[in-house]
Amino acid sequence: MHPKNAKVERTNYNTQFDLSNYSKGIYFLRIIGENNEAINKIIVKE
Repeated sequence: MHPKNAKVERTNYNTQFDLSNYSKGIYFLRIIGENNEAINKIIVKE
């Protein structure tokens, strides 16, 4: 499985990801900051 890049729109308070071109399924989002890292599970239903 190859990683995919999503279009990211950053604002002051949140970040939105355009997943409209992704197939249904479970994806993992890895966020890397200067001093930390987080992995979130995203479920695409439509």
